[in-house]
Amino acid sequence: MAGDPTCAAAAKTAACKTAWRKVPALRGVQPSVRTVGDQRVYSFRKAVRVAPGGPSITQSAKVTVSAEGRVLKVVVGR
Repeated sequence: MAGDPTCAAAAKTAACKTAWRKVPALRGVQPSVRTVGDQRVYSFRKAVRVAPGGPSITQSAKVTVSAEGRVLKVVVGR
């Protein structure tokens, strides 16, 4: 059930655990959510300093989760 709040919470929990495990620098970042069909795409972004006083890079992760709460795809970039 795509509109069920319980499923949405389970999907978000699965997405957060996966993204935070793959990219530890994103730990604690709350995702933005986009619905594509019956799937949800959670996007995580954070600017991280490479060196003190130096430039920062943006680390990102996108996690696609099914309506049942299973992680289907993970894309990580920087």
